[in-house]
Amino acid sequence: MTPHLQGFNYRNIEDGWGPAAGYPSSPKATLNLLLKSSPDLIILNLHSVQLDDLSLSAIGALKRLTQLTLHQRRSSPAVIYTISMDFVLHISAQQTLRRLELGGQLQLLPPTTSSTSVDFPMLEDIELGCDLKLSSVNLLLRCARFPVLKRLKIWVEDLSPDIPEESDHWNQFFDVIGDATSTCFEALHFNDDGGSFLGLTLSCIPNLSRISLTTFVLVGSVSDSIRHDDIVAIIKAWPLLVDLSLTSTSSTSPEIWFSSLIDIAISLPRLRKLVFPMDSRDLPDLDDIPLGSHRLEALELELSNSVETNAIIIVQSLDRLFPNLKSCSILPDEEQGYGWDEAQQIIGMLQKARQDEVLRMNLGLR
Repeated sequence: MTPHLQGFNYRNIEDGWGPAAGYPSSPKATLNLLLKSSPDLIILNLHSVQLDDLSLSAIGALKRLTQLTLHQRRSSPAVIYTISMDFVLHISAQQTLRRLELGGQLQLLPPTTSSTSVDFPMLEDIELGCDLKLSSVNLLLRCARFPVLKRLKIWVEDLSPDIPEESDHWNQFFDVIGDATSTCFEALHFNDDGGSFLGLTLSCIPNLSRISLTTFVLVGSVSDSIRHDDIVAIIKAWPLLVDLSLTSTSSTSPEIWFSSLIDIAISLPRLRKLVFPMDSRDLPDLDDIPLGSHRLEALELELSNSVETNAIIIVQSLDRLFPNLKSCSILPDEEQGYGWDEAQQIIGMLQKARQDEVLRMNLGLR
């Protein structure tokens, strides 16, 4: 190791490779050597290594880190490694830290002592891909401030509307984000692995507009709960959205219809990417769909109650709303048949013909 070393990756040898020749085999010894020989290290990635308090202390002493990743490999049977929130709060002293990732089978424990709120002055990107309770996320956001945070990506487990506390944590989540961040915050990726219909909504949360998102990605059981009223709430709270991705993980039919797509086309003019679950029944008459000029570029439509006879109607309707698509994927819940294959080809041809017409106009070839 040299004083000029800028980045270091360490992975448990059981995962396929370990430290390079000449480095200590234990994480603790390696981290102590890093601290002594390369105190100006800026990137540290540790995968599937068990970290004790001394190892975490050595990480906290690296004062120039801009990126820190701690990831525990998922295994069967599951072995959960714990890390105290005290450590996460302690690394706020690293004034240069811009990205923090905790992932895999790593459980975040509450702080052992109550402390005043700390600031992460440069942290722009947080990814919590570990086995988290939503209550732990809320606690972290209450214990710290992130004045320049732009993106938060989290995975949570065991959300259940049958437990009143869980519903409370969901409702409080958007409040604590608003308190912990500033107008810099623009992207929220929320993943849950509940695996069942939750019934948690967005329409009943009064403070969605406390944050101003340009990206909202919702994956999992909460997404299965989304209804038309929630789409209206999203539109009202975040009119500057560029990416809206609602990915369902169950066969439950969403209470969202084509009318929600019309509302999105009218009210979210900056949207460029849309992933959307939709019940394909109750389609409006083609003449009732506004002939739009929306600049949406990428659309992925997850259909429920899809029937092949509706394929062409859906394509024509989409083409009226979103005439500038560069990619369009329609995913029916029935077995993919010729009708849906043909529909995919037709919308591609319609959009290409329109692009060619615009090109002709611009070149004065009409």
